[in-house]
Amino acid sequence: MAPKVNKDTNLRNPKLILRTYQPSDLEAVNALFTSTSYALVLEGVRAKLWAPMTWVIWILGYTGLMIMVPRILLGPGPRPETWTEYFLSLFISASWAAIGFAILFMKTEHVDMREMVEEARQNDLSDPEVHYLNYEINEEGERVKKPASEQLPAHFWVLLLDGQIVGMAALACYEERVISKRKPMGTPLQECIALLCRQLRLPVPKLCQPKSSYSVFAEATGNKLAVLQRLAIDNEYQSCALSTLLINRVMTYASEHGVEEVLATTTEMNMAAEQVLTKRHGFKQVEKEKTLLGNYHALLSCDVKKWMDEHGGQSKSYIKRVD
Repeated sequence: MAPKVNKDTNLRNPKLILRTYQPSDLEAVNALFTSTSYALVLEGVRAKLWAPMTWVIWILGYTGLMIMVPRILLGPGPRPETWTEYFLSLFISASWAAIGFAILFMKTEHVDMREMVEEARQNDLSDPEVHYLNYEINEEGERVKKPASEQLPAHFWVLLLDGQIVGMAALACYEERVISKRKPMGTPLQECIALLCRQLRLPVPKLCQPKSSYSVFAEATGNKLAVLQRLAIDNEYQSCALSTLLINRVMTYASEHGVEEVLATTTEMNMAAEQVLTKRHGFKQVEKEKTLLGNYHALLSCDVKKWMDEHGGQSKSYIKRVD
């Protein structure tokens, strides 16, 4: 659960501070990321409901039930229409609709969202200083700043409202490909079957065991390319233009440190963020991978110089800026 924002905050004269991440922020940052992510589950369910394949599967299942269940319960062969058969049809329709929605919800919350959240929590959000602030762990186990010549233009910010973290954003750069620290997962179908087995306290079949190789967490970017990620605003303040404040800081920092292009990735559960980036900040969609069940990953790109020419003046409007 995300830490509650003080209800006594004077919202007519709030004190906003945008500053660099500190180690003491770790718990609050992870809580904010988790709470804002799981709030998007229904958006993911809605995307799946719009997918034609979802309805094809549902109609096929419904047709099979409408044929088989009456035969099993009322007997084969032609039958006169009765109230029993009418109410049975209603029960099958309502039950299959509820089951279908429950399957979509479980798949979105327990597979898609859980995978996204745990991937972040076990990688960059496990130690933002190392991933974003150019720290490293030396041979003695001490946390030290990298030499200036080895530092990348990465950074991590938190946004505070009267002392409480209500937003965050990161700019990521990688010298080389980064392998995920998270244990390998199975396919969505394998995960759904494994989840069902665990719920029923049954052993998970070998066919549903995850692959043995670890996945790639991030590809190398170099110094001129960076990735905007971990953009999150507390659910209570998502209509207060705070995301623009964070994006402005990220893009200005990128410009100050020689980054020429900023990328961002979105999914079917981040459609609101995608709209903010494309319609308000000039990001362009350059790639989109979509599945038959409505899942998709979109890659957005923004030219930093062009953004500065069009939006650079907004970055001077911070209430308070602490780096």
